[in-house]
Amino acid sequence: PAPLVYTVDPTRIAAAVAGKTRSAAEVALTNYPEVKSAIIVLRPFWRQSFPQDPSSITVSVQKP
Repeated sequence: PAPLVYTVDPTRIAAAVAGKTRSAAEVALTNYPEVKSAIIVLRPFWRQSFPQDPSSITVSVQKP
């Protein structure tokens, strides 16, 4: 069998979490099968949600 490889689109991921709290972002990311795992970091640490503007969100993708 051939391995199945997904391409992760950082702009789609940023748009999916924009304006959401950490817990809501975790739930939103479960809708993306290409995301095997995610580490969510909000800065500064006292922020409770992601910025509304997806371009203000940085998404780093690690290749397997």
